[in-house]
Amino acid sequence: MRSRAFSLLELVVVVVILGVIGAIAVPRVSGFAARSKVSAASASVRMIQKRIIEEEAAEGRYPSAIDPDWFSAGEIPPNPFEKTSPRSVQVVKAGASVTEPVNKTVGSGRSAYWYNMDNGSFRARVAAQGSTGATVALYNEVNGTTLTDESDVDITDGTLSKLFSIGG
Repeated sequence: MRSRAFSLLELVVVVVILGVIGAIAVPRVSGFAARSKVSAASASVRMIQKRIIEEEAAEGRYPSAIDPDWFSAGEIPPNPFEKTSPRSVQVVKAGASVTEPVNKTVGSGRSAYWYNMDNGSFRARVAAQGSTGATVALYNEVNGTTLTDESDVDITDGTLSKLFSIGG
């Protein structure tokens, strides 16, 4: 009677097949996580912006702060790109023409969100993506904006230090 066992070649083939499947599946799964952050941040921005517009319609002026009690959970929806203070909002009085924050990325003590009480502009800050173009694209996707990047914006330290110009 002959004993039945797997040969080394059969085991190697199985390991190679599992490796190929893993190489295909892991990037797809990590892409889903990144997409869910974008969707969650975008939904938070839309929800808060809608509430700002409702307050402006009711009061005749933009609110001076984002009130956590406006939301069902009694707190501002979180920004998934900010880990330390995901609900913090920087409220500014920057004039009606200013619609974007100077710094568009989270980190370095900046708030997760930016709000200009002079015109109701509300934006979520995002994580730096390694290149200015990729960071601007993420910022635009989350906030529904169409900013273009400037060639000398420095993100080497994880921050965007210049204003972006508004463009098509």
